This record gives sequence, structure tokens and C-alpha cells, in this order.
Amino acid sequence: MASLPLWIWVAMLLSMLLPNVHAGHPTWETARFSTPDWISIRPWEADTHLWPDAILPFCFDSDANFEKYRPRIESAFDLWYAAGLPNKLRFRYPTQEACEEYPYVTILVRDTPSMMTATTGVSVPTVGDDGYIPAAGPPTMYVSVEEQDTWEDNIRKIAHLIGHLFGLHHEHQTPSFWNPNTRDSRQFDFWCEYLADFEKKTKQLTYEERWGTVGICQDRTAAILSGFSAANFLPLEANTYFTDAQWWSTPDWNSIMIYSSYVGGAPDRQVLQKANGGIINTNYVPSAKDVAGLKFLYTTGIYENPLSPFFNNPLSPYYGTFRMYNGCNE
Repeated sequence: MASLPLWIWVAMLLSMLLPNVHAGHPTWETARFSTPDWISIRPWEADTHLWPDAILPFCFDSDANFEKYRPRIESAFDLWYAAGLPNKLRFRYPTQEACEEYPYVTILVRDTPSMMTATTGVSVPTVGDDGYIPAAGPPTMYVSVEEQDTWEDNIRKIAHLIGHLFGLHHEHQTPSFWNPNTRDSRQFDFWCEYLADFEKKTKQLTYEERWGTVGICQDRTAAILSGFSAANFLPLEANTYFTDAQWWSTPDWNSIMIYSSYVGGAPDRQVLQKANGGIINTNYVPSAKDVAGLKFLYTTGIYENPLSPFFNNPLSPYYGTFRMYNGCNE
């Protein structure tokens, strides 16, 4: 009997070792591979992490602010849960001991008039000439209740900040929506001159320093260095974000992470519009894509950080149980 050609033996061996794939099976035909249709931190980088155990540990700068903002934070989380966020992503209130001992892995909630902003993800301390120097300071959520705010307005704003804390960036700052050279956008009209702090920040600047390639209305880094609010609108810098959005992609107009047209503007001025001149409406609840982004980051097991605190660490959700049963009677 003539021996079989080598290629036939290889084919037979592969057929035994590899699973059968039925390309015509409905499951295969409808398969979709998950790609990020949102914009977030790069969780694999050394200087930005996800929150261990998908828990946001909130500390407060005073007992009064704990009483003031606790129900607001919990109501904001309810908006996320109602939109489909898994209960795995949650919050807790560490002990005062933990808050004081671990400021860089807890979130300090600070009541700051006319200010609503938060750290995006977990900023990891970096090594400087003088030792460990935090890249951006301890994680912080600056919050306020403006006189004109309704309860719904304030809860919406805090829900937006929760998106940041878990790692989401602003939808409108997705670089693929902007021209990298001119800062024109196929999706947006950005009216820098209508920003509330435009006059204050630009009155001593030349035309080039305002509108040039590295001017503060064109370059986000320049805006940041000037303390100019355009930094919250201009596209993010390369290698600082994670997204699969392409130049032909459409923004998620329903995202709680997108600014409405009047945010940051002088009275009655629309800073950010749709490219056709349309108004970007205020979104009061997270969108399906907002939730999908956080689910992808925290529930797929791909990017979760294995840095959960030990049970004997006051940051651990199980610290109380550990102290109860470890036989220590301090």
C-alpha cells in the first residue's frame, strides 16, 4: 500500500486536534467581536489603572459633606444601574483610618463651589528625582450644588463624574472625530471664543497664541498649561486613550459623557454644536454604550487589575470580617 503524501497526514492530524468550525451555523454567522465603541483610559498602561474589585471607595472632607453627598452619589449610581450597569461595579465608604492611610487609592469627595470634576481612573504614582511623585495627586471628585440646579441636574452631573472615575473620557474628545491638523471636526462645531473664560485667558495673547497650531484654542496641552477650559473640549492627545472609533464613526449623542451645547459657555452661548449647527441636548441618564464601555473594562476579565487589597488592609471590603475573626483584640 502506497504511503500517503505528507500534506494529507498533516491535514488528518489537524482535523483531530482542532475543533470543527461550521461557517454556515447561525451562531457563527451572527457572531460579533467586541470592539470599544466608547473612549476610556488605557488600562494596560503603567500610570493608569482600573479600580480594584470594580469598587469606588469614597471618602469625604467632612461629616457634613458625607451627609450632603452620600444620597446624591447613591442616586447617581441608581441611574447607572437602571441603565444596565452590573452590580459588580459599585461603591463603598472606607473607614476614616483607611481614608487617611491610603489617600492615593481612595477618592476624596470635596465640596468646591462652582466646580464639578473628577480624576479619570486611578492615577498611579510615578518615580521622580525625589522619590515617588504622584502623577496627578490623589484621586478626587470635586462637587458642588449650584443655586440653579434641580436635584435631577445635580445627580446627572455626579453620574457623569462616576463615568470618569471608572475610566471613561468625554465622548466629544474622541480624536477620530477631529481633524488632527486644523481641529475642524466632521461631527462638531467648537466655538472656543464662546467659552466663559475665553476673554480672561486670551486677552494678553497674540492671534497665533490663540488660534495657531499650538494655540490654546487648538492644542489641548497648551490649554491645560494655561488653565483654560478648552482642555475639556479639544481632542485627547495620542496614546492617552482607548477607543476603536474611526473617522467615519458617529458620536454617541445619548452618552452621559458628552457635553451639551451650553456647557462651559458664556450666557446663552453654545460652545459645542453638531456639525450641522444642531444643538447637543442634555442627557440625564447613561447610554447603552456608556454601560457597554464599563462592562467591557470591568467584567470581561481582559483588563481587570489583580491588585485587590489583602483582607487585613482597611481598604478591603472584607476588612471588618477579618478583624472580627482573626483573633486580634486591639
